[in-house]
Amino acid sequence: MTNAAFWLVAVSVRWANLSSSISVGTVCSKVAFSEYALRQDTVRMAESNK
Repeated sequence: MTNAAFWLVAVSVRWANLSSSISVGTVCSKVAFSEYALRQDTVRMAESNK
C-alpha cells in the first residue's frame, strides 16, 4: 500500500468517526433539550397548581 492510499484511508476513517460522533452529539443534545423543556413544563404546572 502506498503512502497516499494509506493517508486517504486514514482520512476517510477519521471523517466517518467525526460525522458519526457529530450525529450522536446532535441526538444527545436534542434529548437533553427535550428533557429540559419537559422539566420546565412540569415546574410551570406545579407553580400554577399552587
